[in-house]
Amino acid sequence: MRTSDCLRILGLPMTATRREVKRAYRRLAIRLHPDKQPGNDDARRRFIELSNAYHLLMGLLRAGERAEAAAECAECGRAGEVVRGLDGRLLCRQCLLRPGASRLLPLPRVVVARCVASSVLVIAAGAFLFDGWLSGSRVTLVLAAAAGCLSLLTLTATCLRIRHCTDRQEMRRANRRAGA
Repeated sequence: MRTSDCLRILGLPMTATRREVKRAYRRLAIRLHPDKQPGNDDARRRFIELSNAYHLLMGLLRAGERAEAAAECAECGRAGEVVRGLDGRLLCRQCLLRPGASRLLPLPRVVVARCVASSVLVIAAGAFLFDGWLSGSRVTLVLAAAAGCLSLLTLTATCLRIRHCTDRQEMRRANRRAGA
């Protein structure tokens, strides 16, 4: 639920204070409470919506008083405590860590395996280079060069794959926004 929706439900302007939010909630809660209107499903639904809006707004106001970052999530649109994501957008913690979102957390196992392989190859290249330098052996220097080139290739392939996935997701998201 967006902040603007919460304020609309409570019938408040964007500049509402904490006191005004409490007063509006109490006024509407008394009128819409299910005990005051037994059997009225519409009043019950509106009371639940009102309670959710109130708790969300009060959470935002409390976060602002504690000097935490409180805003709307760029991914899901819910208001609350947000964190700046890898791409610079403000995201709630659920969207930041959700698999399959535009975040790369958690990484797929294949990508992790490729990154580990690249790291192992870089270490092997360094070891071969050091050994070749100490012993003066051309074979170990050639092995060092081969391991270094192979590690660069695997790292490049991994980075291009991640970028390609991210770009595809960003394109889908941009198309959805343009169509809406």
